[in-house]
Amino acid sequence: MKYIVLLSTCLLFSFSTMAQYYSTTTEGDYDFVPKQSKIGIVFDYSEAEMNGTEGGLDAYVAEHTKNLEEMEDKKTADKWEKGFLATIEKTAGEFPIILNDEIGKKAGVKFEQTDKADIVGTFKVTYYDNDKGMGSICTMAGVLTFKDSDGNVLAVEEYKKTKGNPSGKMGIYTIGDSYKIGSCIKKMASPLGKKLKKKYFSKGSSSSKSKKKKKKRR
Repeated sequence: MKYIVLLSTCLLFSFSTMAQYYSTTTEGDYDFVPKQSKIGIVFDYSEAEMNGTEGGLDAYVAEHTKNLEEMEDKKTADKWEKGFLATIEKTAGEFPIILNDEIGKKAGVKFEQTDKADIVGTFKVTYYDNDKGMGSICTMAGVLTFKDSDGNVLAVEEYKKTKGNPSGKMGIYTIGDSYKIGSCIKKMASPLGKKLKKKYFSKGSSSSKSKKKKKKRR
């Protein structure tokens, strides 16, 4: 009986995460994408509510570091701070990688983790929760805004709370912040990449049709 209950719980959890509402384009469109060779992507946690702490990344890190110093020692606190900030930086880089994988190598445009580009998308994280314990997952929400070098807004993608996959087998044990945050970012990036490919880089897309018309004119 216990196994049936556990299996039912796991299946219900899986279906609920699969049925999540990931994002919606609330402003502009992505017609600029196929016209570029490079588009930057950066993450901004400066105003996010993180694990219940208001004030963004700096406030959360300061509070958690202080708690670790009091509960354990400064060496442990410093190690956690260094590791967590490295994780935030590393996982932010996974977003453009996943976009590139989804749109394909033949797309002609490459997303990169940089703010040095004519067009840059800034993902402002508004909510972050790194759940602990059984079925441990990461939950994130935010707004991805693409702007050109003049500061004009080209497209805005709004992400409601998105849950990453449970860490570990069947969610029974955790395997670190990097896995959980990376899993959540993958769930957010993948649908956008698929949407871009379908509209601009697949057979029958508006972009491919325009290319065919140009060839016929020649």
